[in-house]
Amino acid sequence: MQILPEIISVLSKEEIRNYKLFVNRTNKDAQRKDVLLFDLFKRAVPDVNEAKIHAKLYGKDAADKNSFYRLKNRLIEDIGLSLLVLNYNQTALNTVLNNFLLAKFFIQKGKWSVAEYFLHKAERRAIEMDEPALLEIIYGEFIKISQDVLEINPRDYIAKRKKNREKLNLIQEIDDVLAVVTYDIKSSQTFGFAESEVYDALQKKVDELSKNKELNNSVQLKFKLYHSVSRILLQKHNYIGLQNYLLKTYSEFTAKKFFNQYNHDSKLQMLTYLCNSMYRNGNITESLQYAQQLNQAMNEHNAVLRDKYLFFYYNVLVNNYSKTNVSKAIEILDEAKEESIIKKHPLYIGFVYLNLAVSYFGLNDFKNSSKQITKLYMLDSYATLDKAFRLKISVFELIVRYELTDFDFILMRIKQVQSDFKTLLTEDAFAREKQMLIFIRTIINNSNIQSKGKVNEDIQHFIKEYKNPSQDDSEIINYADWLDQKIK
Repeated sequence: MQILPEIISVLSKEEIRNYKLFVNRTNKDAQRKDVLLFDLFKRAVPDVNEAKIHAKLYGKDAADKNSFYRLKNRLIEDIGLSLLVLNYNQTALNTVLNNFLLAKFFIQKGKWSVAEYFLHKAERRAIEMDEPALLEIIYGEFIKISQDVLEINPRDYIAKRKKNREKLNLIQEIDDVLAVVTYDIKSSQTFGFAESEVYDALQKKVDELSKNKELNNSVQLKFKLYHSVSRILLQKHNYIGLQNYLLKTYSEFTAKKFFNQYNHDSKLQMLTYLCNSMYRNGNITESLQYAQQLNQAMNEHNAVLRDKYLFFYYNVLVNNYSKTNVSKAIEILDEAKEESIIKKHPLYIGFVYLNLAVSYFGLNDFKNSSKQITKLYMLDSYATLDKAFRLKISVFELIVRYELTDFDFILMRIKQVQSDFKTLLTEDAFAREKQMLIFIRTIINNSNIQSKGKVNEDIQHFIKEYKNPSQDDSEIINYADWLDQKIK
């Protein structure tokens, strides 16, 4: 992986300006190779050719690249230092860590009173943030320097650390389980299946937390409980329960003024989940109303998390308008794919193309739908998508190609899909996809499918079994609806 161009590609104008001020603070030589290297990479991103850049800096005949590698490493370090200086007190976390590092610096110099001053500053801010992991480190440092500072009684900080560890242990236990659950949900995009024991462990931890007295005194643990319950409901596809729980929780957290800059990420996530659960439950108007709240909240705290949630905001709009105004959904998707943060994120731009394909399919514009699928396949990130999800996309592509009467391609592609997903297609969870591959080929090979007794009966049975709207979330488009149209 080329780290340097990736770092440079995400720098803002302010960060670039600050870097150049930082490196020129001691030497303003206009021909500095590190600044020239920075500019060459900046102009070349994303198509960086290091061989050409090396030749420009050292000449075409320069064979030794050690100097070039050292220059790159120095540039990475200097960019990192300039960013740390620029963001010294940008967030509460930065303030805690920087005060802690200053304390360590003065400990090394034997300036105990100065070190104690910075440790107290770090402790106060960590308590404000309700961050027991940071307090664990800070209290440990207080206990260490108590050997050299008589004014610090180690018993006080040992007691503080003991109480803090009780909370920290609770948080770490649930964080371990949440990390696995979050990964499974994100990697599968709800089209895959996670291990049931993970969710059993999460449910058990939620039950323990709900009875814990410490929960009533810790805002952070209340947020942990929210994350646990919401993921359990999401995994169970219990969208009505999720919507009701989120409405109650969001109202409670807002009334009690729990939301602040430290947990702003959770607030935006909660609003996103609320929008999506309302959409799943058919509450389109309410979902769009909360989408506007999400948009407003994204601008809070100097819009620090706007880029992170911009895709999810667009996704909420697209999901809802795809049910009420498909042309509007396409308009929003076309706007979204021009956003730099979405263009740079391989998974985001991939889902934009998929949604465009589905939207054009809904308008019977099958040619454009097929084009979007092709663009999706061409993304480098496509191979990293969950295999179950890629199977769903392949079946959707075959349906689109059927509408384009591209039958030769379909017959060839079915064999390829059956080979690529051979193991997956043996699992009960993907019985519908297996059947769809058979049905599509059968329909192509039988021009008068309505009169084919056994085949028609099989398709009719499939339609009857899977036409239930609750199955929509496991298919890119509803297979039963499409088949129903084909055999009429």
